[in-house]
Amino acid sequence: MTGRGLARIVGAAAVATFVSCGSDSSSSSAPSTGPNLAGSWSGTWTYVTAGLTISEAVTASVTVYVSSQFSLAWQSAGGATGGLIVSGGTFSAGGASINQAAAGLTCAGNGTANGTAAPDTIIFDIQSFTGTNCLWSTNNHFALHR
Repeated sequence: MTGRGLARIVGAAAVATFVSCGSDSSSSSAPSTGPNLAGSWSGTWTYVTAGLTISEAVTASVTVYVSSQFSLAWQSAGGATGGLIVSGGTFSAGGASINQAAAGLTCAGNGTANGTAAPDTIIFDIQSFTGTNCLWSTNNHFALHR
């Protein structure tokens, strides 16, 4: 199996585990107290590595739970995967994850996300990811739209 194939399997497993932790996955509709975020999203992931700014296309799927909590699972065109669990329309949460193969190494890490969620836009930033082989990516910016 190639490194990219293994990274996708590990990433998918990590996101599935990460997204399922501590949530009630029986409801996929938006709660009455928050915007309807459930469904498919697309946009860009921009980050800085080795002094270069990189931008990749990204797709995401959002599942909404009770009390305005939602989980977001994303995948970039380059093969990176990640997840995010937050509550509310404006958030600062420690629940962000990433898995990506880069330079023959696989990054598996976590970070703190800050952002906003509205019915047609989810924007969040993660300064950096901590974990194994994750020091290469900083100033991570995600801009997602319906």
